[in-house]
Amino acid sequence: MRALHVEFTGTVDRLTGAAQRIASAALVSAAGLLGCVVATTPAHATLYSYTGTPATFTAAVAGDYSILAYGAQGGIGSTGTGGDGAETGGTFYLAAGEALSVVVGGQGGTNGTSGGGGGGSFVYVTNGAALLIAAGGGGGAYQTLLGGSGLTTQAGGSFSTDGGVNGLGGGAGGAGTGGGGTGWLGGGGGGGRGGAGGGSPAPTWAGGLDGHSAGANGGFGGGGGGSNSGAGGGGGYSGGGATNVSTPGGGGGSYFDVSATDVIQDAGVNSGDGYITIALSGSDVAEPTSIALLGFGVLTLGLRRSRWSERSLTV
Repeated sequence: MRALHVEFTGTVDRLTGAAQRIASAALVSAAGLLGCVVATTPAHATLYSYTGTPATFTAAVAGDYSILAYGAQGGIGSTGTGGDGAETGGTFYLAAGEALSVVVGGQGGTNGTSGGGGGGSFVYVTNGAALLIAAGGGGGAYQTLLGGSGLTTQAGGSFSTDGGVNGLGGGAGGAGTGGGGTGWLGGGGGGGRGGAGGGSPAPTWAGGLDGHSAGANGGFGGGGGGSNSGAGGGGGYSGGGATNVSTPGGGGGSYFDVSATDVIQDAGVNSGDGYITIALSGSDVAEPTSIALLGFGVLTLGLRRSRWSERSLTV
């Protein structure tokens, strides 16, 4: 947005007669233009933090809304940290009264050896369930090995088993290993006998459970659970792959609808729980209109007349 700066070299009270009246009218015109600048400042964003349950946003008025989502971080291993969540944002047109479902991913848990996958963060149209935004969660760490970051690609990441593609959940390893992260269209794979559960998609968005009930559950938003033998994959548009044996989990993929403008995407930028902001976008102030230009021209003329009058009086 361009700011309007007006600077005067004199004071209005030094103008005389008609020049003062003209200058005052021009100042009112300028103040009106400045009022338009304030009126088009973007509204305050609505912040959605992690709660473990879906929320709802309803558009108060029709317009373009800026939506920014961050996936959650994966759980820690013994000393390794979980992968950071991805950022995905864009601007979308919403009709007045249109409702959106908002899912904020939670960080994966840990059992001291491996971490659960971080939950993805999602925003979708409540009636019709059209997905607008998905930000991938990070994969869980395994012992000292770092979890995979939430990705900007639609496909989920992987270190050993396959990450999900085309909106499906990530794969899981063999018996006793971690679970895959959920995708938009399907849940993550479970880790076989004694292994962790995969993350779940809508409507529950539950994280997968630790295969040994020891705390490495996947984060809300469909993170895959971890186990003693491997970590969980992150939730996202396509889920991150879990581990086969002794490897960290892959990060979840991200997504934005083709209707989005002003798209922002970054991989592995958010630590801790995810969050989402939604705000009515403000429009840029238009170039000064002919009326505004005329007002400033009249003001300049008034100042010049005043200075001419003052010089005439001193001659």
